Amino acid sequence: MSSNTTSSRLGTGLALLVAGLLVVSSIGPALAAPRVFVAGASLTEKTTATGDSVDVKLRLRNTGEDDGAGRVTITANGEEVLVENYAVDSGGSRTVRVPLTFDETGEYEIVANSKTAGTVLVDRAVARTTEYRSDGRTMRVRTGAVDGTGPVTAAFPTTNDSLAVDSLTFRTSRDRFNRTVATYTDPEAVPFSLPSGEGTTVFGAVTVQQAADVDDRRVRIAVNQSVIDATDVDSDEVEIYSGTDGAVQRTNTTFEGPVDGRYVYEARTNETETLFVGSLVPVFEVGGHTLSTSENGVEKELSVSANVTNAGDVAGEYTASLRVDGSAVSNETVTLGPGETRQITVSEAISRDGNYRVALDEQFVGNVVVETGDAEQTETDSGQATDGDGTSGSDDGESQTETGDSNSAGSDGGFDVSVPESVSEFDVGLTEIAIGGGVAVIGVLLVALQRW
Repeated sequence: MSSNTTSSRLGTGLALLVAGLLVVSSIGPALAAPRVFVAGASLTEKTTATGDSVDVKLRLRNTGEDDGAGRVTITANGEEVLVENYAVDSGGSRTVRVPLTFDETGEYEIVANSKTAGTVLVDRAVARTTEYRSDGRTMRVRTGAVDGTGPVTAAFPTTNDSLAVDSLTFRTSRDRFNRTVATYTDPEAVPFSLPSGEGTTVFGAVTVQQAADVDDRRVRIAVNQSVIDATDVDSDEVEIYSGTDGAVQRTNTTFEGPVDGRYVYEARTNETETLFVGSLVPVFEVGGHTLSTSENGVEKELSVSANVTNAGDVAGEYTASLRVDGSAVSNETVTLGPGETRQITVSEAISRDGNYRVALDEQFVGNVVVETGDAEQTETDSGQATDGDGTSGSDDGESQTETGDSNSAGSDGGFDVSVPESVSEFDVGLTEIAIGGGVAVIGVLLVALQRW
């Protein structure tokens, strides 16, 4: 009995040993075989132009005991775009770059085996930063496959710079070309001459490389709100200008409003080679005032002349206002370019006697006495009493007859008859009849008394 049990156990042990050996023999080759897999995946760029490529960066590992290769499948939005085998040494790793090209615009999620590389934005034109500087950055605008049927807009990367380009829109019939765009946050570092005269504030500048058969249409530039708010310039007074000092032009600028802590401005212009953002106002200097008078019948014409200089960096209109006794009576407008000087003359005719204070804008230029002579003739004919200084004896010291009224109808011997407006001519006639009747009654009574 004991012998049989021992034999049975021995047989079972041998069977288990054989089974173990078989298992080990089957596992050994599997462990010794190469085991290649994707350990990580990423994109070298987040954006690319149509027809251009973007690289998928793959990190591969082989944890097997033998050298070998593994299959990698790359998909874009779930659609298989590439299948490739990559060899990796046993126990080693390697990094490979796989270029992908897209002919259609859009966003694509890239996955390599089970590893997500990221999402790439494909557009007809893209902008990438190529150099970071302390005073801004340099970017490259790359244009991919275009059909020339419509405008192309390149969106620029988001930055923390105080001044940045948001987008550049242009038309072109060319395929796959590059342009350099640079921003300058420090006006002192701008590579072209900027205006710096009185009335000028500059927040930064942009240069755009020009290219043949490329017609720029619009550019959007953003400036940090804190930069503009720290000055005396209102946000809606800021413009985008093109050109350099001495040849500056204001572009057709639209204030788009504040967006994410920035004021955004869009300029519709094809002059984009040198642009700057700021506020330029004409500054006018007025001097050399002269006052002259001339007679014209019963009127006296006053003329004030002055030299006007535009000391600002941009052309503008200056309007001079002739003021008589504090009231504006005549205006004259002149347009002056930067540094230009012109003479301006403002005139006004006065027909009313008096002593007038004359000024150009707020600058007093002199007093003018107007004496037409008509008022003096009226006083002589009427025999009206005057004071010792020759003026009328009225309370206010002014002539009682206005210029041109001394020969009006109804006057007799130089006197003007003034009838209150509230009394009509019919009322005056009735009064005369009543007085005449009263005199007749009194006469009859006197005759009767004498006879009595």
